[in-house]
Amino acid sequence: MFSVPLIITAPHFLPGEVEVLAALCHRFDCRIHIRKPQCDETELRQFLKRLTSLVNGRQLTLHYHSALAAETGCGGFHSALPARPLIAQQLLSRPLHRLEELDDPAYSDADYVFLSPIFDSISKRGYQAAFSPDTLISCLKSRHPFDIVALGGISAGNIGEVRQWGFDGAALLGSLWSHYGGQSDIDRILRLYEQISNVWQQNQ
Repeated sequence: MFSVPLIITAPHFLPGEVEVLAALCHRFDCRIHIRKPQCDETELRQFLKRLTSLVNGRQLTLHYHSALAAETGCGGFHSALPARPLIAQQLLSRPLHRLEELDDPAYSDADYVFLSPIFDSISKRGYQAAFSPDTLISCLKSRHPFDIVALGGISAGNIGEVRQWGFDGAALLGSLWSHYGGQSDIDRILRLYEQISNVWQQNQ
């Protein structure tokens, strides 16, 4: 069970991004998923070196690049099957988009999974909620070998429902970065994250 929401980065680099991610890590001890599909490995290595000079790399999960995750000391690796982390101590997370996958033994190696989309996506237009609340509640009552994290359209207005339905965690993307324009917005993002986290914690 995650005590605060996870954070997924925007797919491209943002101005002052290292600083805002470091501030979030220090203030809330949260896990941040570094997902930069539009960036090459050299750019990503430089970004991670800057970030890990300011925060504990164990708070970071890197998407796609297992060797780079190991090289830069990231505490987690996220990938679809069959990729695995190169370091046994790293947390492994997987993306799931169908409820049947929750019972697929191929995913049992994961420490946690993202199930999406739970609500209409904020960051991806046309990416709509895929599950009914009743279906989610029923599935989440079953035991699984991993934690299940809700992804897709999560905000202060609905994260309480997510917790009540039985999810072990929730991940934020569009609800944070749609309000961010640069370093001058760091305090705004910290307040917004705190607001969403408080709702999550109040619905235990």
